[in-house]
Amino acid sequence: MDFDFTLPEESSAKRQSFRVTVPGLEIRIKEKKTYYPVRDLSAGGVSFASGQHTFRMTEMVLLDITLNKKLFIPEVEAKVVRVGKGVTAVAFQKMEFEKECKLDKLVVEVQKRVIELKKKKRQKESN
Repeated sequence: MDFDFTLPEESSAKRQSFRVTVPGLEIRIKEKKTYYPVRDLSAGGVSFASGQHTFRMTEMVLLDITLNKKLFIPEVEAKVVRVGKGVTAVAFQKMEFEKECKLDKLVVEVQKRVIELKKKKRQKESN
């Protein structure tokens, strides 16, 4: 059986990964020695409130991901892919397997929780 399977080009795909919001999640940019609150997280990257700090497109940064002020995933390489008014987004680069697994688990656990909450809400509304 012959078939062809193609994926859209990166530039045409708006979102490549499911994004979640995690309370208490922050990143620390090593070079700036500052913690930034995370707005949303995916397996491919993170967007954060950068405040007055400025970042340049394609700038490479080294960051730590913290959860409730505790180190969760250390030393993640990332590239700045979006710079907006007070918001910056980075894409993870060359993440080690163990770090990627830990990040994936966090995203999946949050997804499960969101689904569970939506189910409960629908059940309440139908009663």
